[in-house]
Parts: sequence; structure tokens; C-alpha cells
Amino acid sequence: MSRDDALGFLLGRAIRLHYRRSQQLYGDSGLHPGQIPIMFALWREDGQIQKELAKRLHLSAATVTVSLKRLEKAGLLERRRDQDDQRQSRVFLTERGRALHQEVLESLRITDRDSLAGFSAAETAQFKQYLHRVIDNLLATLGVDGQEDNFAERVD
Repeated sequence: MSRDDALGFLLGRAIRLHYRRSQQLYGDSGLHPGQIPIMFALWREDGQIQKELAKRLHLSAATVTVSLKRLEKAGLLERRRDQDDQRQSRVFLTERGRALHQEVLESLRITDRDSLAGFSAAETAQFKQYLHRVIDNLLATLGVDGQEDNFAERVD
């Protein structure tokens, strides 16, 4: 098998290109595509404990801390000490962070549309089914609960 036929290479390339297109669409927002899972998790449930947010997204605490600092600097969220346990921080969206939700959803719709141009509705559905199967296979192999990182809302 050549590198160009390797599943990991193909998926990685598609993801990088998807990210680049997404970045074109919401580039002025202060968001980086890698931060989108954090934003979706907060749009779904604002005020999460930072440690739990990292666990839910299957990210290291250090990775989440770096992303949160950048999002905070961009004015999209703020961290506050938990009122019941001062050792923990809760993460809250700012007004600006909440306002980006619809813009990001629309950007993802456009990126998906561009990514799937030329696919019929049946091909698109089948492609998504295949991706879900790949994800399910890997989750089962890793022994990971896939519900924890299911951060995205349906965009179609």
C-alpha cells in the first residue's frame, strides 16, 4: 500500500484541508479549528469544570489549558473559580463567544457543502455511514465511550 492509499494519510489530509477551509470562513472570529470542540462543548453546556471538559473531549489537561488561554485572550470565554470548590475552575462563554455559535454552524455547513460537492445525497449518506463505522471500530478497539466526545450538533 502506498502512502497515498493509507487510511490515516487520507483522513489526515482531508481533515487538514477541511480545517483550512473552515479557517477561511471564520478566520476573523479569533477561533482556530482545533478550538471548535471546546466551543461546541460550552455551547451545549456553559460553565463546565475545566478538568471535566478535558475528560469529555479526550484531551489532556495541558492541551485544554493552552486552548482556553487563547480563547480567553480572544475574548470568547472566561474562567472563574467554582463557588463550591475554589480548587476548580469553571469555563464560561462571554457574550462574544455565545454570539459566534450561529456563525460557526454556518461556516461548518458551507465547509461540508464544499467538501461534498459532486456527491449525490445517497453517496453523502453512505460516506457518513462509513465514517461512523470507522469511528465505532476505533472506539471499540480503544475501549472508549464515544458519547463523551460527541460535541457537535447536527449541522445538516
